[in-house]
Amino acid sequence: MKLTRLILCFTLALAAASAQKLDPAQWTLDAGGAAKAAPGSTLLLRLTAHVDSNWHIYSLTNPPGGAGLPTEIYLDPNPAISGVRVFQPAPVRKRDPNFNVDAETFEGAPVFLIEATISPGAPAGPLALDAKVRYNVCNAQICLPPRRKTVLFTLAIAPGAPAATPAVPPGYVEFTGAAAPASAPIAPATQSQDLGPFLLLALAAGLASIFTPCVFPMIPITVSYFLNRQDQGRRDTIVHALIFSVGIIVLFCLLGFGVTAIAGPFGVVQL
Repeated sequence: MKLTRLILCFTLALAAASAQKLDPAQWTLDAGGAAKAAPGSTLLLRLTAHVDSNWHIYSLTNPPGGAGLPTEIYLDPNPAISGVRVFQPAPVRKRDPNFNVDAETFEGAPVFLIEATISPGAPAGPLALDAKVRYNVCNAQICLPPRRKTVLFTLAIAPGAPAATPAVPPGYVEFTGAAAPASAPIAPATQSQDLGPFLLLALAAGLASIFTPCVFPMIPITVSYFLNRQDQGRRDTIVHALIFSVGIIVLFCLLGFGVTAIAGPFGVVQL
């Protein structure tokens, strides 16, 4: 029995670790070939998401509370940077099968733009820029736990470098922190978000699982174990049965909370 428990724990830990390592999106940051910039000039950084085939991420303006998490992009505060603006290309708006609502998504290799203005008084020398990104990767069946990454890029501040201001290409929209108005209404989620209906649904699913081949044959065996014990009365039988039932409930709740804490809410689906 101890060996079985050890194998189960090892399997859960391995699956949770695999879910954490799996990441179909990789990020790179560059300045379009520029290696130097003058104080007071403007950089146009290219943050590219390399998303694996059949996977997608969500736009910065994806409506919250619906399908997936909106992607978040920002630069770490830096005294050499006086201003930052973030732009995104036009996302693809379509039905998300995971959540059954419309969503704004990107596939392939979308390029986000970060316009960074260098302070006029920035000292000459290397400038390290850290782009922070938080995103959610999904395919047609599952969503992985949200990820946070830091993408680094370094260039040199040189007073003699060209001070040209690059233009944002057509089709890009600045993200100001509020969701852009949608061209089509977002369909409401079909599932209720209230705790009461969810608990009732979970209770009904638990009762239905009694009639599965793995559970139903064990009911008479378990009941007869408590009823056929001659060394205790009816009260002791009921008390031990309640302890047995509560123990199972607590055990599986702890397992569920533990796996969720390790792998995240979407990691449970992956597991």
